[in-house]
Amino acid sequence: MPDPVAATAATTTVPSAASLEALVAANGFADQLRAAVPGQTVNLGSMLSALVGGSPGASVASAGTGPVGAGSASVGLGAMTKAAGVGGVAAPTGVGRTLSGDAAKTDQVVRFALAQQGKPYVFGTKGPDTFDCSGLMSAAYKQIGVDIPAYTFTQATYGRAVDPRTEAIKPGDLIFVRGGRPATDLGHVGMAVSATEWVQAPRTGDVVKTGPLPYDRIQVVRRLVGS
Repeated sequence: MPDPVAATAATTTVPSAASLEALVAANGFADQLRAAVPGQTVNLGSMLSALVGGSPGASVASAGTGPVGAGSASVGLGAMTKAAGVGGVAAPTGVGRTLSGDAAKTDQVVRFALAQQGKPYVFGTKGPDTFDCSGLMSAAYKQIGVDIPAYTFTQATYGRAVDPRTEAIKPGDLIFVRGGRPATDLGHVGMAVSATEWVQAPRTGDVVKTGPLPYDRIQVVRRLVGS
């Protein structure tokens, strides 16, 4: 009997540039890529060619109207897709836009938290090389001069309460769920990076990473910056 796996592999076809272009357009992926490299020009044709040709390291962005010193910098497709949100790495809020006031502060906090992705969870630490859940929140907000203790139950009293049933969750909001060992109410915290994703240091043996917001588990949401 033929090997079904081999048979499947034999009939696998590479998607055409046209179908990839439609997928990119449908998902707004090109906009994400442009946001990931502000001030640079994303060559969509090269990106699609690299995808179809199986060349993930191909350069798809070149220096354009970026800041002085951009030179002839280029960004590989793999790096861009990673920065844009593929593979569980979310793009920072506000990339490529001029922000001020509370928006700029929130953007700085979220950028810092996202930049820690891949670093190991170690209980009781708050950086720079390892974090636990509340330690990551504390280190992130310290970037804008907001000192919050690295303790979930205390962090859950800072800022103002946000009811996700009636108010949209915003980037920078602290999201508290039942967790920890032993599991207790408000025992785990992460940070919203959008209305649908958060960044967190989950548990021993895991690393800082992004994922879908656990709306069904949320106990408390606190907003430390903005209204």
